[in-house]
Amino acid sequence: MKRWLMCLVLGSSVAHANLDLMQSSPSLNWHSIENQSVRLIYPDYLQAESIYIANLVEHYSQFVGQTYGIQQPKLFNLILRPEMALPNGYVTLAPRRSEWYASSIFFPYVGATEWYQTLSIHEYRHVNQFDYFNRNGTRYFYYFMGDMGEVVAVFLSLPSWYMEGDAVWAETKYTDAGRGRSPRFMARLKALVLSDRVPSYDEFLNGTYKTDLPNQYVYGYALISYATQKYGDDIWQRVIADVARFPNPFRLYSSFERVTGQSFEAFYGEAMFDLRQKWSADMPPGQEPVEYRDNVSPYKQGNKLYYIHQDLDSSPALMKEENGVSEKLTELVYSKDFMSMAYGPRHAVTTEFLPDARYAHKSSSDLLLINLKNGQKSKITSGQRLYNPSFNATENKIIATDFREDQSWNISEYDLQGNLLQTFSLPDMKVAEARYLDDEHAVAIVSTKTGYKSIVEVSLKDKKIGKTFLQGSRNLLYGIFVDGNRNLFFEAQYKGQNEIFRLGENGVARCTRSKLSSFTPSTDGKEVFYSEMDFYGTKIMSAPLAACESLPATELVDFNYLGNGPSDNYNKFPLQKFPEQLALYTKNADKYQPKPYGDLDRQLFIPHSWGFLLGRGGSLGVQTDNYLRTLSLGAGVGSSPEEKGSVVDFSFDFKKYYPLFSVQAEERKRNVKDFDTEDKTQWKEDTAGLLMVIPYQYKSGLYNFAVSLSGSGAYTNTKDYKFNEAELSGSNYFYKTSSSLTLAWSKDPNARSIQAPWAVAYLAKYDNAEQPSKSVLSSYRLFQTAILETRGFFKHDGFKLSYDQQKQGATGYRFLPEQENAAGYVFSRGYDYEDVPGYQKYSVNYTFPVSYDNFNIPQWYYLLRAYGNIFYDSTSVNGALENKTLNSYGAELLLESKILRFLPLTVGLRSVKRLLDNENRFEVFVGSSLGL
Repeated sequence: MKRWLMCLVLGSSVAHANLDLMQSSPSLNWHSIENQSVRLIYPDYLQAESIYIANLVEHYSQFVGQTYGIQQPKLFNLILRPEMALPNGYVTLAPRRSEWYASSIFFPYVGATEWYQTLSIHEYRHVNQFDYFNRNGTRYFYYFMGDMGEVVAVFLSLPSWYMEGDAVWAETKYTDAGRGRSPRFMARLKALVLSDRVPSYDEFLNGTYKTDLPNQYVYGYALISYATQKYGDDIWQRVIADVARFPNPFRLYSSFERVTGQSFEAFYGEAMFDLRQKWSADMPPGQEPVEYRDNVSPYKQGNKLYYIHQDLDSSPALMKEENGVSEKLTELVYSKDFMSMAYGPRHAVTTEFLPDARYAHKSSSDLLLINLKNGQKSKITSGQRLYNPSFNATENKIIATDFREDQSWNISEYDLQGNLLQTFSLPDMKVAEARYLDDEHAVAIVSTKTGYKSIVEVSLKDKKIGKTFLQGSRNLLYGIFVDGNRNLFFEAQYKGQNEIFRLGENGVARCTRSKLSSFTPSTDGKEVFYSEMDFYGTKIMSAPLAACESLPATELVDFNYLGNGPSDNYNKFPLQKFPEQLALYTKNADKYQPKPYGDLDRQLFIPHSWGFLLGRGGSLGVQTDNYLRTLSLGAGVGSSPEEKGSVVDFSFDFKKYYPLFSVQAEERKRNVKDFDTEDKTQWKEDTAGLLMVIPYQYKSGLYNFAVSLSGSGAYTNTKDYKFNEAELSGSNYFYKTSSSLTLAWSKDPNARSIQAPWAVAYLAKYDNAEQPSKSVLSSYRLFQTAILETRGFFKHDGFKLSYDQQKQGATGYRFLPEQENAAGYVFSRGYDYEDVPGYQKYSVNYTFPVSYDNFNIPQWYYLLRAYGNIFYDSTSVNGALENKTLNSYGAELLLESKILRFLPLTVGLRSVKRLLDNENRFEVFVGSSLGL
């Protein structure tokens, strides 16, 4: 039974790319260097960083794959993207490569190693995972679908917790830091384990709408670590080798039991129990159950307390609490992992991550001012990469970390209108954050070229470092706050917790003794305010300054801060120091000869993916791309879902510049049935043409706007006509043009949203087919659709109103159906589509949650939630012979589910009444958000 299901799933996989926006700016001049481990593709002005990265990868290639028995890793291609504001890195196939975003550690989430050092282990571990898994049965996936076949095999059989947890394990094992030595990383898992509300394995894997769960990096690291402690470092090599024999969603669990003799379910329970036992000394006092919430970044000003609040039912918001009453000042986009909030007498300041209008590999982080009186927001810079901003005492200047185009990490000062006052770098240092001590001095967290962080005083006048407050270390320092007496408050890790410390004239003092962890300190001169983690998220706490206890500064450096528990020392790995790291910036520099890298890489002409798609239609496709994704080729053979005719197509996409171009050719067999008749016309048509697309996107806070203009021209030849199976002589040709406008505006949903709280979308498309010598054969079509989504009466219900119109010539050329939907209808629900000169469709939907209960049949089915929809559809059809009104109404129950622990699937049950003939229908339909 399980093997039969695998064949069914495999039959629905395909790799065929469309136009995409995943490029960098066209002005970049790309070069490449390589050694035995990596070919690095980078902008020419990043030559120094590229030598360092190439040497790092070569160094770690000796170690990172050892537990998989990989002694000589295969060379891989690495693209260094220089224009992103948010740090990231990933490994992918189709084609096989890794992409890293140029950045540094200005945030506390990924541990305390140097940024590229982290990636050279974590992402290289992913390269090893893919390469090791590509054997035995996985190779048949590759033969069947190319690189995308291996992606499918991985997706089917290796859960993301294994991939990411194993990479975090490696970055911890092979360094003296890594996320496994950061208490912040494990804090939420620790809270759940100690709360007696340990999620089941299926809850971790599939998610829940009941609470916030640690991501796959966290619980994956816990499971990978416990298995290696119990069964040895090579346990996952042995398990994955067995999984690769026959990749499928059940295989990891059966392979684990086959290799270890222990069921995976028993292993999972044992791993969670082990963590609970080792964390038991940190058990917090009992708590009354509450809904999950995050309250962070507090600031007390007089009798007003400001803080950021978020829960499962709402977007992040800046709150003001006064006399025990809380007021929402404004909603905003806020991530505690990457962003900070600072306050002044009249304003708060933070940053806003924004996409580029065209290029998905370019983004910015700009300053956002918030009026503390009325919540009004003002973005005062544009196109910068600024982090961790704060005010001076008089609130007429802002200081921030500034990631410049030349890749330097500067201290920059701005006025409140966003004008740059000054910017400067510190030699051989990267600035993570800075705060004013006074108008001429600042305190900063800086890191060396090898990632060691220290707290220093900086002269803003002389642009250089003065005294050092805290010596360099791998301690995860973050979140500086400076009070009116020049006392510094900051976060640092200490003995398994993230704690709040004060640093002043009398040295270092510890202000919190958390059982879990504490974050984001501030003070009003009497008390220190902070965010403390508990079983149900985080809450705002305070403690008198007098309670801060003196602590030798040496306790926070030289690895004296490490504890002995799972939070920062779960695996008891020896510290792997790296004294040669600094020398890698120049090692073998004369041997790396940069070569120009152009768009016409040979990879463009090597197919990386091929495969089948089966559904209402079917297709076999093949795809190629160059590494920069500026050029791609695609071809396919299949059948269309509505007309059931054969299709052969080819495309060449050019995506480097602002307009995107696609040269397209197609041979298609058409089958058209006239509305309300049995007449059927068939013919073949060959088409060749050019498509141009001009995209634009914009984001402001929680609101998103996108517009796309497209135009195309094509030549189409038609032949081999049949009418009701009778052959007709002759052929024709047409000059076809098409233009379209797409607009979309929406507000970001929150964790439990079923649809966007507010959204408007509009699409208009005009097609024209001209036959120069026989105007009666010419035709046109106008299609437009509009959608409005609004809030409902309660938290997560909502209305969706839509309007569709199509109008085309009654005679002449017949266009393809504009909307083909496997789960829905072109006409009103319950009525099948037929070719007509025109129609207008109105639809009203009311959607509402039914249940968040998680029903589970282990390994087979998991219900995330159920929600309902009540609808009414009305379609006016303009036929060639008569007009009709097709009305229907009904209800739908939708089950948001996971099948086989990997496939997101919404199962719909629909009851519909057709008013034309009073026929009742009951339908089952499915939809999936799956994307490979």
